Amino acid sequence: MPPKRRDHTKQRELLAQASEKLKALNEEQLADAVDYALTDNYADAAIYHRREKTRKTPNTGIGSTKAIREHLHAAAAAADTNLNAIANEALHAFLDGTFTPQRAERAAYGSVTDEAANINVRLDKDLSAQARKRCQALADELGWKPNITQVIKQYLLMKFPLPDSE
Repeated sequence: MPPKRRDHTKQRELLAQASEKLKALNEEQLADAVDYALTDNYADAAIYHRREKTRKTPNTGIGSTKAIREHLHAAAAAADTNLNAIANEALHAFLDGTFTPQRAERAAYGSVTDEAANINVRLDKDLSAQARKRCQALADELGWKPNITQVIKQYLLMKFPLPDSE
């Protein structure tokens, strides 16, 4: 049997009454939690997390710089594709063994002058779970443990090289 639909206005009124009773009982912390549940911030966050939890393709942030992010978005648009498709393609290539990332060298502290930025891509949940398992399995063979963000970033830069690295 599906859950009974509730009158949201009535529920908000009941929560406000519960908050008042908790305050009268000197339960300020509990009253504050109930009051927060009545705010738009709480409602927006709850909706976002529910959608993200059930989404087949959750967002994944890949650390980078603004220049690289802008280059990749422009290159993908010029190729009439998007970074989500290429990121999932990267995971397929990694899983079938046609692409293996190289161990990334870290830049010396203070040598990166461009502003940090995330490259946000949506990855298929099942595909990313398989890729994470492969990363773990490859750790001994490679002598270091790759992660899926390294796989994707290196694949993107292989597919769309930066102008000075061509």
